[in-house]
Amino acid sequence: MREQRTTKFERFMETLLLAGRDGAHPLQLAMALQSNNISCYAHKLRSKGVSLKTTPHYSLVGLNDAEKVLDLLNEYRSKRGSHDLPSILTAGWD
Repeated sequence: MREQRTTKFERFMETLLLAGRDGAHPLQLAMALQSNNISCYAHKLRSKGVSLKTTPHYSLVGLNDAEKVLDLLNEYRSKRGSHDLPSILTAGWD
């Protein structure tokens, strides 16, 4: 089975995780997604129960939200046949 491509929503979540507590500048997210409409991805993430700040940078609120995003991201990755990301990505959140 050929691995499917990463979705923009996955890139949005991964960028937020990698940005850590400091968050990601909207321009950084727009470049990662190749889209200027990043607010729709923030809305989608919030609808999945994740707390997210959008000013001055896009950032996850805390450890619980980082863990939710990692679980959700790994669920998406698993569905398309990719390996899970390690839980070490949430280590800096506690």
